[in-house]
Amino acid sequence: MHICRCAIALGLLAASLAQGAAVYKWIDADGVVHYSDQPEPGSEKIYTDTAPIGFVADKSSSGTSQPAAKNPAGANYQRFDIASPAASQGFYAEPVPVRLELVPGLRAEHSLAWSLNGKALDDQANSTQFVLDELPRGTYVLTATITDASTNQTAFVQSVTFYMQQPSKLFPQHKNP
Repeated sequence: MHICRCAIALGLLAASLAQGAAVYKWIDADGVVHYSDQPEPGSEKIYTDTAPIGFVADKSSSGTSQPAAKNPAGANYQRFDIASPAASQGFYAEPVPVRLELVPGLRAEHSLAWSLNGKALDDQANSTQFVLDELPRGTYVLTATITDASTNQTAFVQSVTFYMQQPSKLFPQHKNP
């Protein structure tokens, strides 16, 4: 009986993951574009494909999302994923190296944007490598987005969740467990 419940739960989880994800895009008062998995007032809902490679949403002037064309010009990257940090990686009071694996390299008509916990990292725009310094203790979700300026199509990389630990004030001598 217990195995049957586990099988049903796993089946439901697999079915929900196979449907793709919804990402919300909005522009703040300073004109900065933000992407998040949580809706914000005035945000545009963009549905993503389950595959991390290729463009997945066409933002029309009406503000609605449409499926991307099967082979949009210049949209295919052989590799488009976050190589560092690794999923579920833990860091202990140290800088976090970030590296995007993008093959071929970023095309001239494309722009690369990063977000950390849904907030844009504007100073890292179009950077495929950088370091996150002095992050406080917590859980972080890192996402990369490529936008094609000529077609207004957007591709999202699979987000990576990582963890930052800090020394305890009660036991500062304790290091990474």
